[in-house]
Amino acid sequence: MQHFAFEVGNLDDLISGHEHLKSARRKHVWGVGRHLLGGQIFDYWSSPFGVIHEHWTDTDLLNQDHQAQEYTVAQVEDYWGPPPTPGFVISRWNAKAIRNAVRLLLARARGGAR
Repeated sequence: MQHFAFEVGNLDDLISGHEHLKSARRKHVWGVGRHLLGGQIFDYWSSPFGVIHEHWTDTDLLNQDHQAQEYTVAQVEDYWGPPPTPGFVISRWNAKAIRNAVRLLLARARGGAR
């Protein structure tokens, strides 16, 4: 499990939660930003147990006119927001985590090729 995602009511709720967790000195790992695919506004935090929690809102809705498409990793960039921190990819450092991080970086360098 990489992370849990919780929908919040609106942008005000997301920012209020961000400020609350920040004042509680929780570990922030990515955001606030907006994903390209789905269009949702996101904010990611790490729990004291190393589990990542995402709060999101304002996702794009699909209807019968939507056309499915395929994307490479290189094409799935965020509309806006800071880059993820290493804590987003790896919540606990060990040999397996380092191996997986290297694989992710190599895949990204190849433009999503596996």
